[in-house]
Amino acid sequence: MLIAALLATAHLAVALPQSQSAPVPPTNVAHDAGNETPAEDDMSVEVVAGELVIQSSFFETLSEEEMREYPQRMRPSLGLPENVYLYPDANHRFHSFRWDGGDVDAVRARLKNFIRFERNSRELENVRIMQQTATLDFKGGRLSDYIDSLVRHFALPTPVFDPPELRTAMMPAVQLNRLDLASAFSLPGSLSLLDESKSTVRIRVTWVGPGSSGMPGRVPTDKPLADYRQSVCIISRVVEKNAATPSVNRRAVFNLVGEQGALPEAELRRIMEAIQVAIDLDGRSMTFKAKYHEGSGLLIVQGTADELDLAAQVVRAKLPQSRIELPGAIATDATDASRPNDGPSAGVPSAPRRTKP
Repeated sequence: MLIAALLATAHLAVALPQSQSAPVPPTNVAHDAGNETPAEDDMSVEVVAGELVIQSSFFETLSEEEMREYPQRMRPSLGLPENVYLYPDANHRFHSFRWDGGDVDAVRARLKNFIRFERNSRELENVRIMQQTATLDFKGGRLSDYIDSLVRHFALPTPVFDPPELRTAMMPAVQLNRLDLASAFSLPGSLSLLDESKSTVRIRVTWVGPGSSGMPGRVPTDKPLADYRQSVCIISRVVEKNAATPSVNRRAVFNLVGEQGALPEAELRRIMEAIQVAIDLDGRSMTFKAKYHEGSGLLIVQGTADELDLAAQVVRAKLPQSRIELPGAIATDATDASRPNDGPSAGVPSAPRRTKP
């Protein structure tokens, strides 16, 4: 009775009422019919052609891998002699290689207890998995419908939407099959949602509290789930770097060929990675691009003025002999830039020009 009550509770925790006038919320998918316990198990233990043949409707619910593993579990539980080995057949029955004549009735009684124990263990495991994972059939609709169903299923505190308008973002249909809590909540962040103006919305899910450390990608244990129940889920909008305010893109050319000729491939890769790390330090850039032309040794970059200047600093630090041409500036050798320049470009006023009287 307790198991049935827990199964009913786990099922009702996810089910949501459906309405034709509102987006269809997620509903829980019923667990496998093969896990139901029949009133009577049609098991039997018989001796056929000198072999012990064991069959049960419970064995029909086992996978091929489980059928191969069960002989090791059954033999000691059934009290079979050490010289009696079991093997499965294609009809989900178990045979012994030989049977020298033992108490078949005793084996039959032990089999009944073994199957009862295995069924109860499987039901308890199903309840545990149902409580700690999500099996949902989301028909598509508001983001809040999806998140609220997970909150009810996992018995979590009310999440925070920042800004609140994110609740009405539209999410496509998805199906979850025993997905762990962390993955179920982070799933919308990998999808393209739409706001009321039909613009694409990207979200980020953050946990504040014991659950902030995240959960492994497997069936979670009770402790991490309890941690999440003591945490607050914050669902915020992701604003890509440089997406809020439009900026003017420019191009620049860096000559990476020095006195020793073209750069080795490994050195070039390290410079490119260093540039990308510097550019993306505050978030992924939507404007910066870089491409190396091997034949000429030129690195062609595109981005905002700040990004081009930052890339130039990285190149100068790694390759002092490089020549850098920035928009609106003179092609400058890094070594020349380190020396005083008494021309107008250095900010030194030129001498007044003499005019004829």
